[in-house]
Amino acid sequence: MHQTPKISILEDDPCLSRYLVIRLGQKECEMAVEHNGEEAIQRAASFQPDAALVGFVVPGMDGSTTGVGLLKVSPHADVTI
Repeated sequence: MHQTPKISILEDDPCLSRYLVIRLGQKECEMAVEHNGEEAIQRAASFQPDAALVGFVVPGMDGSTTGVGLLKVSPHADVTI
């Protein structure tokens, strides 16, 4: 049985985050969208994404710091900043 991929998106630009959701939705992915670093890390702890797309400049903390936090709570995720 093939499991639906889970993707976490961290992007503070609403147009870009909507675009990503639309494009990835065509691939039948389950998505979690957050707009700041702290929220993305908290959500990833329960969501356990397979991949994360992280904007580099976002509110709360930068993308690199958020990426490290995401890997701490979801170590199997592929994180792209």
